[in-house]
Amino acid sequence: MENVKTDMTRDLIWAHFVLQLILFGTFKNPHMNLSFLFGGMISLGNLHLMVRDCESLRLSGSSKRMLGGFGFRLLLMAVVVGLALSLQRFHPYALLAGLFTLQFSFAGRQLLWLAGTAVNKGSH
Repeated sequence: MENVKTDMTRDLIWAHFVLQLILFGTFKNPHMNLSFLFGGMISLGNLHLMVRDCESLRLSGSSKRMLGGFGFRLLLMAVVVGLALSLQRFHPYALLAGLFTLQFSFAGRQLLWLAGTAVNKGSH
């Protein structure tokens, strides 16, 4: 489980680095970049809390901790998004895109795996 967390953290950081460069190069708006970065930090924190909850579920066998952790993460994200959207300088679409970078990283990792599998099957 630790390798998955480390790999996903690395992928998320790389995705953010590249996307931050693209965002700034396109819009030249630092508030948009900060909104995107803020969403990404929430996404990364959510990943680490989720992995911790999954590890405790695996060790204890009780789903009570997992459900409580899920509720806490959902509440935390809702509060942070609500606060961020109440500020004038935050860009809601950039914030939401930052929140979903973890899912984009998962999808990108899966697409790369599928492409590698197709190439390996084609070469045999």
